[in-house]
Amino acid sequence: MLKTILLLFFSISTFAKTVTIKGQLLNGTNKKLGSTDELRVLVLQNGMQQIAIQKDVKGKFTFANIEVPENLPLMLQAVYQGATYNKLIPPVPAMRNKEQKLVVYEKRDSLQDLKINSLLQIVKESSGMRVYKIFLLDNVSNPPRAIANDKDPFLLYIPPNAQEISAHLKQGKSQMGIPLQLQKRELGQSFPRAILPGHSELEVSFLIREQKQGVFQFSDRMLFKNVAGFRPIFLKPKDIQVNFLAAKKFDKIENDIPQGLQAFRVYYPLQKEITFQLQGGTSVVQSPARQLSRRVVNGSIFTSQLKSTYATLAILGLLFSFSFLFVYKNRLSK
Repeated sequence: MLKTILLLFFSISTFAKTVTIKGQLLNGTNKKLGSTDELRVLVLQNGMQQIAIQKDVKGKFTFANIEVPENLPLMLQAVYQGATYNKLIPPVPAMRNKEQKLVVYEKRDSLQDLKINSLLQIVKESSGMRVYKIFLLDNVSNPPRAIANDKDPFLLYIPPNAQEISAHLKQGKSQMGIPLQLQKRELGQSFPRAILPGHSELEVSFLIREQKQGVFQFSDRMLFKNVAGFRPIFLKPKDIQVNFLAAKKFDKIENDIPQGLQAFRVYYPLQKEITFQLQGGTSVVQSPARQLSRRVVNGSIFTSQLKSTYATLAILGLLFSFSFLFVYKNRLSK
């Protein structure tokens, strides 16, 4: 009986419905009608499944009488000059029936207009030290352009002994983290995604297992210039012992640290390795809330060295409660 009820529930939730999706492509760089090499309609079920596609679309478009699951969200996905643009359509008739507007941008190869800051979180788990590298990316190009360069890409450093590596990118107002497939390069790893205008967040996580006698060790590099001039490092629990070998300098942040945490400012030599040595600490049980999405509003936590520290501390409690829901506010003096 229970099996029959469950089957009935899932069949109802995925019942097919015929809809027509209409919309318009806009070019955010030149403020004219936009165009795409490909435009797809995807259903978000067990990942992303394509249900319709059009080639070489310009301006207005229509996907007429396509069958889609009634209670599942859809996504419009455009590919233009190698960059991918997504627009989520909730499973509500009013949202599906309204005209969809999808903005694309011209592409720029140079990383000059990309302002980068980063922080690093280390959490001791029963299986090892879980490392989260969070990059705050601000594409300040004017007029706005998507930034992508296959020959000279934005590079991430992943230590050789890292395991369980995953990476996600969230761009603009989207709450959806896009899974990334990292590609090995000579100096680091890149990802095949353009960085769109405005604010983006990139998170890379990996696990470092114990090497010997309770010691965990991994290398790290700063492959770009951090606007703040340093990388904040946060550790949980508080009793983890840490050394930063080959760092230019580092200092511990003593004031206003939430209970159970410790934090450091670490100054990296540009494009040279430093080594983290960690031991001790009580394993932390991660909460399912760690899977929540993160929201970013207005500004960056790295406006200056002093102010970025205060703003970073303001979000520490949220970062280490394992929720990705936190708000950044601009702390510049008016």
